[in-house]
Amino acid sequence: MTVLTAEKTLHTENMKKLTKIAAYTTTLLLSATSASAIDFTAQGEYLGSSDCLACHERFYELWSTSHHGKAMEAFSARLVKTMKPMKEPLKIGDESFIVKFDEQGGVLHGILADGTEKTWRIRHSFGGRNVRYFLIPMEKGKLQVAPVAYYVHSGEWYDATGSMVRDFQDDGPADSAVHWTDRSLTFNTSCHDCHVSQLEKNYNPEDDSYNTTWKEEGINCEVCHGPAEAHVKAAEEAAAKGEKLKDLKLLRFHEDLNLEQRDSTCGPCHAKGQILTRDFTPGELFFDHYDLTSYEDRDFWPDGRDLGENYTQTAWMANQCALSGQLECIHCHTSSGRFRFKDNPNQSCLPCHRERVDNILEHSHHSAEAGVTCIDCHMPTTAQAFMSRSDHTFRPPSPQATLEFGSPNACNLCHNNPEAIMGDYKGHKKRMSNGPHAMSKNGSAKNPANRCSSRAAS
Repeated sequence: MTVLTAEKTLHTENMKKLTKIAAYTTTLLLSATSASAIDFTAQGEYLGSSDCLACHERFYELWSTSHHGKAMEAFSARLVKTMKPMKEPLKIGDESFIVKFDEQGGVLHGILADGTEKTWRIRHSFGGRNVRYFLIPMEKGKLQVAPVAYYVHSGEWYDATGSMVRDFQDDGPADSAVHWTDRSLTFNTSCHDCHVSQLEKNYNPEDDSYNTTWKEEGINCEVCHGPAEAHVKAAEEAAAKGEKLKDLKLLRFHEDLNLEQRDSTCGPCHAKGQILTRDFTPGELFFDHYDLTSYEDRDFWPDGRDLGENYTQTAWMANQCALSGQLECIHCHTSSGRFRFKDNPNQSCLPCHRERVDNILEHSHHSAEAGVTCIDCHMPTTAQAFMSRSDHTFRPPSPQATLEFGSPNACNLCHNNPEAIMGDYKGHKKRMSNGPHAMSKNGSAKNPANRCSSRAAS
């Protein structure tokens, strides 16, 4: 009877949980339907960010100087003043290239494999946070990623495609660099979505040509808020009458969208995957339009750490804080992409983890002098193709996974003597076998989602 009573109680509790989950899911679906039904045609045409400046000067300033606003820029004399010149040609295979600055910006001069020489005017630079890639015009309207790239932090020029090679650790075929003229590096058809706004590809399959246009370089306000024509007109009319604008005629993030929809708006540019449709608009859900690269892909280590360039979304989907519905992208990031808690990173973990933040020394096992923060251990930074990225699963370091798979962990990434750190870990392995930094007996560290779940339940 005791067993039956216990089972009945457990069943009742589980049903309560399922009911709550069902109710929450229904709420999400209903709100998603409402927000997805936003008629963007009623907002008029896209105008560009300059029309936002008059009323939103501070927001415009923050946006225009952010990595969103500067996701792509003209390769101009102004830009090259911030860069170190290329002193000598860079040899890539049987070819060599050099970038030469001039009063318009610069050109790329190349000696190709067949001995011919060619010069291209560099039109655009994109990226800029860690790396600058460059676009040169090719035949039939193609914009091609140049074979040389620039590392912002050191001023080093390097082989763009060579840096993209992944060091796979499995028994599969080794990775190799594609030639810089490969179609995967044609801007019109590959990387344009996250670097310009309101793009029209205008591809002609009959002659394999492009007549690509865009409203504005960078990711502008209207990418997330929708067309601004009706909003600007309504604001001007209200101002002329001395009235307060009642209907913004513009998508508002907090008022019009739920958490899942807000995160979905960030997803298209912060996820690695396949595009299923070309008609995603803010308010719709990510998985209705995209297929996400997941952990069985070779671009991940077996324990889910990043090996290739995976952006953020896959790790975010395994983040227990995000899955709980209590954390979203804009808790930590501003709409322009900046980190809100740069001056005090530990504040980003509040209010949920007050006890650990207030006792950071006890929790982290590091002295006050070490200055260790939550994100040092839970969001370690690694790099691929000179581009740094932080782990958005928020998992604790797992030296055991490093021993088994060779994957990076926060201890080895931070300390100057990783061999000593791993030796110290081995010496304490028995004591730590049931701790947060250990591999579970059933191997759940191989599955990031399972690993987070086990930590969340502890």
